Amino acid sequence: MQFIRFCLVGGVGFVVDAGLMLTGLWLGFGPLWTRIVSIAAAGLTTWQINRNWTFAHQSGGNGAARQAREALRYGFVQVCGALVNYGVFAMVVTLLERTTFAAMAGLVAGSTCSLVLNFLGAKYLVFRGNGA
Repeated sequence: MQFIRFCLVGGVGFVVDAGLMLTGLWLGFGPLWTRIVSIAAAGLTTWQINRNWTFAHQSGGNGAARQAREALRYGFVQVCGALVNYGVFAMVVTLLERTTFAAMAGLVAGSTCSLVLNFLGAKYLVFRGNGA
């Protein structure tokens, strides 16, 4: 059930990611630069939803210090996942040409490739349930 919740939250993150990326493309920004911003926004969105829903029983609590440590761990996991995600995205965009279709194909491919890494990192490194 936890993985299903994580995937649903990932769906919300995907909508944030895709929406911002498509907005950036529409405004004339390149897909590689636009994706950096959209991945960061999606990561912030999913952290809050995951901590309050997917991993609520494992969350480190609501104290400021605990939440700050949790945010740092989540940021580390997200950066690792984002590097995989962005690497696959950049490869697809570069191979297919810099079009909106290629950007969306790269977004789907990159997000899919980083899904398991992000889930395992969130489950075992971020929301460990020990309040550390």
